[in-house]
Amino acid sequence: MGLSLLHTVEDVVAVARWRRRAEVTEEDLRRVKEGRRRLESLISKGYLIYGVTTSFGPLCNRVVPKRKAEVIQWKLVVSHASNAGELLPEEAVRAGMYCRLLVLLKGSSGVRPEVVELLAEMLNREVTPAVPELGSVGASGDLGHLAHIAAAMAGEGEAFYRGELLPAAEALRKAGLKPVKLSYKEGLALING
Repeated sequence: MGLSLLHTVEDVVAVARWRRRAEVTEEDLRRVKEGRRRLESLISKGYLIYGVTTSFGPLCNRVVPKRKAEVIQWKLVVSHASNAGELLPEEAVRAGMYCRLLVLLKGSSGVRPEVVELLAEMLNREVTPAVPELGSVGASGDLGHLAHIAAAMAGEGEAFYRGELLPAAEALRKAGLKPVKLSYKEGLALING
């Protein structure tokens, strides 16, 4: 099933529990590419954009130089990947991954196509990040949980591959996938929209 903008709880359950494929359509990729193009246009024009060309929180008045864009996105993910407790069931994490994928496919988050393609392929190839259940509530209630997913996408932390818990980089490698290196806005988009 290709991803569109309308989905049901049954769709989420089918991907999370029954391992239905998460397919990214050409139309989905068109929206994502257009969103990224718009973001890059604003950046090239020198606009100050929270969490993209500036830092976060009380440091939002600090401009982030282009050479540090990847570093600041990664630090955002790491600072929020601090959950504790028992690991969530794979099905729950897969549901969160699929819901995040659907949000990113709207094209408003400004991520690159390789980010959504990796997230879809992690679902399809059964690479599920290890996400501890107890985390921050933050603005959206799931910052910590989503940060663990983002970290695994970058090859850090741990992930299940076909049921076996491994270092995330190894799980991705076994599935024939490469970790993503986060660029402008991508850490923020993966954990908070």
